[in-house]
Amino acid sequence: MKLRQFQKILAASAAIPVTRDDGFVARVTADMTVAVIPSRTPFLRRIALSFAAAAFSFALFVTGFLGFHADVTVTVDVNPSFELRINHYDRVVGLEALNGEAEAILAGIGYFNARPEMVLSELYEALSAAGYVTDQDVILLGISGIGEAEGERYETSYSTALGQATVLYMNAFETTLTLRTSAAFAESVFETDDAHSAVWEDVFATDAAPASGSSTTIEAVTTTAGTDTFYDVTDKEAVYNLSPALDGIEIAVLAESLGVTEAKLRLAIAVFNGDESYATMSDLVWLTVQPVSALATLYANLPQ
Repeated sequence: MKLRQFQKILAASAAIPVTRDDGFVARVTADMTVAVIPSRTPFLRRIALSFAAAAFSFALFVTGFLGFHADVTVTVDVNPSFELRINHYDRVVGLEALNGEAEAILAGIGYFNARPEMVLSELYEALSAAGYVTDQDVILLGISGIGEAEGERYETSYSTALGQATVLYMNAFETTLTLRTSAAFAESVFETDDAHSAVWEDVFATDAAPASGSSTTIEAVTTTAGTDTFYDVTDKEAVYNLSPALDGIEIAVLAESLGVTEAKLRLAIAVFNGDESYATMSDLVWLTVQPVSALATLYANLPQ
């Protein structure tokens, strides 16, 4: 058989007669149905995908939370005062001016996601350029939010970054701070009615309250003159303990009432405790308003 004849036979047998009207398709497909077979994901695979999606979302949430949440707070006092907020990854996520003088300094400081050492170094250069700090001045740093062991690492890295400055630390590693008080101190507190004096009402108060009209006498510490004095709390609502231990909340509240950082309040209390010539609340307030370098000098010259 010749190829030409084979092709004619093949063409004739494969041909489908098609009418020339548009109803052909409708007639041919009238009885046809198309079955759609759904694509089904195995049950275990769907569970795994759900867990993977949830884990991914949780990871994104945790990363974002740790990235923007401040774990550590560092306050910087020169006289302008600042607060750095540092996240879990040791990056600065917040920088705040704590007084009017500090606001102008922050204008040229880029801080977000920078390492705290770099921000502290930039702050020092800006303070030096503005005339707020010299080689003889002291920078007071306060670190909170971490333990003492980890705090040593922070102190080392910050001191290295501020190698050209004298740095003094007053950290919140200890939750309590004992304040040496006296009868004169208690009386000075009760004689005034202001925000920081009101803090002591709860600090000094105990559960033992004298009856109305009764008199309770508390022995005070020895005065600088070497004589013992006594404080009469007649008609007071409670007996007051001297030399109270302040917890972290009380320190924070007192610092806020005085308009200073907790680090500066701790430094002022250290000077107050170490020099018995300071005896009243007014003396403590006076110490808190002193320039940091002057307060640091008083602290350095305390008798050992």
